[in-house]
Amino acid sequence: MPDVFYLHPKDGLDANEGTKDKPWQTMRKVKNTVGAGDVVNILGGTYTQDQIEPGAGVPAWTEQHAHGTAGKPITIQANPGDTVIFEGQSKNFWTYVEPANGTSPITDRYLLVQNLTFQNYGGAVIGVSHANFVAVRNCRFLKSGTGGSALGAWHATHVIFTNNVIQKTGTHGIYMAEGSTF
Repeated sequence: MPDVFYLHPKDGLDANEGTKDKPWQTMRKVKNTVGAGDVVNILGGTYTQDQIEPGAGVPAWTEQHAHGTAGKPITIQANPGDTVIFEGQSKNFWTYVEPANGTSPITDRYLLVQNLTFQNYGGAVIGVSHANFVAVRNCRFLKSGTGGSALGAWHATHVIFTNNVIQKTGTHGIYMAEGSTF
């Protein structure tokens, strides 16, 4: 049975246990704590990028962070019945799945992001580079990717973008770059 954790970027604390009554706050805590098959339910609300991933730079999910496995992906989703909106405030990336050094090794991630709304991001909202087995489904991307694409994959395989709504984006709604297959 997978563990279920909760995230509330406005009122949570990373020192909490990650329960519904005592949720975590940041994706940093999620990336460093969850394991294969775990589910992270984000509690309803509208959140800024600084609340979910404080600090400067790209919010990378690298090979040193948690990985799922085949049949046991890590799932990041809206708490069932809740509406979760991430307000990007023209920043790039809600998350960028990549290796720590930017090019290698290519690693299997088995990560599923679903049922979330992203709006007003400046560049790609979710990017996958040199990583495999990432899925984004049933999400909404509104006025995002104005500097590029809402979703993107670079040198990645087995990336699934399905049943998403993409409105008023930049050059590309979805960008699949060189070296990306399946």
